[in-house]
Amino acid sequence: MKRLQSTDVRDDQNRVQFPGRSPISQIFTDAEKVRVRTSGGMSVTAFDHRGQQYEMTCKLWRDKHYRFMGPGWKNFRQAHHLTIAKEAHLTRRVTVKLWAFRSRALLPEVKDDDGEEEPGHPDGALGLVLLLLDEGEGEEEEVAGEEVVARDESYARKFLELRGAVALWLLWTRD
Repeated sequence: MKRLQSTDVRDDQNRVQFPGRSPISQIFTDAEKVRVRTSGGMSVTAFDHRGQQYEMTCKLWRDKHYRFMGPGWKNFRQAHHLTIAKEAHLTRRVTVKLWAFRSRALLPEVKDDDGEEEPGHPDGALGLVLLLLDEGEGEEEEVAGEEVVARDESYARKFLELRGAVALWLLWTRD
């Protein structure tokens, strides 16, 4: 889970960034770990809570950050009214939760440098569900340097999890 920053949603950035040491690093196969380090990165299909599909590229940037980028992130950002101007600052508190799954239905044809097809993960290609929790405008309250947890936060998180489950169900039941 990550709270979106201004740089994640600026019109000129076209990428969302997650720490390289986050749980996302555990979802990649050895071959995928190599692929995300290349200049071309790795294609990933992402979905929102409605099941809308967004094609993105994942790259590991300087071994520090995973970046999901390209027209797919731009389209996701626009579809969810997250885009801000180049010099603007994000005033809303928006958290994105990333769910990863594998599906044979998403299998792309992946070729190595010799043009040979690479074997993929037996459960299929990597897919993502991006879930947004928009907590509105305003500054965070802090007490002794610790973020205050709102009373309604647990309900909001449960709702977010339910939306994720619905999104995965929509993908699973798709023709």
